[in-house]
Amino acid sequence: MILDSDFIINLLKNEPDAVRKAEELNQSSEKIKTTVINAFEVLQGNFNNNEKDKGIIRKFFTTIKILEFDYEDANTAAEIHHDLQKTGLMINPEDSMIAGIAIQYNEKILTKKIRHFNRIKNLIVETY
Repeated sequence: MILDSDFIINLLKNEPDAVRKAEELNQSSEKIKTTVINAFEVLQGNFNNNEKDKGIIRKFFTTIKILEFDYEDANTAAEIHHDLQKTGLMINPEDSMIAGIAIQYNEKILTKKIRHFNRIKNLIVETY
C-alpha cells in the first residue's frame, strides 16, 4: 500500500484517524511504502519548518520504502493525465504520477483525496 502525502502529513501531526489507521496497518501483513513524489510533496510543504520537525520528517522517510518514478511509471502517468484531461476531470500532475507508480506496482493508495484518485481506472483507493 502506498501512503499518500495527506496521510503522511496527518500521521506526522498525530491526527487521530491517521494514527488509528497506522496502528491498524502495523497489525496487518500489509507492506507500506510511499513514492518519491509523495516524499517531495511532504518535504516541500515543510521546508520552512524548524530543524526538529525536519528531522522527524527525514527519520520517517528512512523507515519506509520509497518507490521511484521511472519511464514505465511516466508512461502510465501520462496516459492517466491525458485521459482525465479529455474528460475535463483533471487532477494535479503529481497525483497522476503517484497513480502511475501505484498501477505499475499493482499497489493501493491510502489517501483522503478519494475524489481525485477515484477518477483513475484500474487504481485501488483506500481511505482512513
